[in-house]
Amino acid sequence: MVFRNFEQPLFPVERKGLEEVYIQTRDFGTGRDAGKKCLEAALQARFRAAEWIDRPEDYEWIAYLDADCLALRDVEHLFASDADLLVQPENGRSMRREMVFNGYLEDRDATTDRQPLGRNAWIGREGINAGTFAVRGNKYADLMSEWRRIFESEPPRHADFRDQTAFNKLLLETGLRVQTFERGEIMFPFHIDTSFLNYREAALLHFVGGKTRDKVDLAFALHMMRTYGEEGGLFLDLLES
Repeated sequence: MVFRNFEQPLFPVERKGLEEVYIQTRDFGTGRDAGKKCLEAALQARFRAAEWIDRPEDYEWIAYLDADCLALRDVEHLFASDADLLVQPENGRSMRREMVFNGYLEDRDATTDRQPLGRNAWIGREGINAGTFAVRGNKYADLMSEWRRIFESEPPRHADFRDQTAFNKLLLETGLRVQTFERGEIMFPFHIDTSFLNYREAALLHFVGGKTRDKVDLAFALHMMRTYGEEGGLFLDLLES
């Protein structure tokens, strides 16, 4: 499923098995206040999108990917796990100390690095990116409901990056079995994993942190490289003909 807020189809040629869902958004106008309202609506969009998924329990996995993601190769192997929830840490960034993760953490959560015992004891050491995750279909409704509950509550520290900070708070409290995606298979070219020689080998790229034009340019270049860059140059010849 692809969710869009413009009327024309995203793909002029039908993609078999893909459903496009149009979600109408209002005109927020211009100015700082309008920008804040637009951002709030955008952050709530993932909860609205969840309402369009009938019988999520019929799916083995439901993955959420931000619009600024690009698959360089098949991603099916990422779901070979016995976990309930798969997440992607932003390696080297602290959940407790950095604003992009800690808005919903209480003082006792945010000032200690001690971990509770249990199967998810690693959670809290590194911040988790909320734009790339996958959850078992039979756990999806409860996960989204709890995430939305936290998101709509008043954050004790700050209200910036609210979707992601709420997601990190959820992970500290969840009873689900949480694991990370296979290491090195999801990378952030503009943000953490800036070496081309490393991120070119990833299965999925998330262009968080880049300007829109830079995201589009790099994603297009990498797509062309992977799709048309075979050694014989046949596809390039076809493009020139």
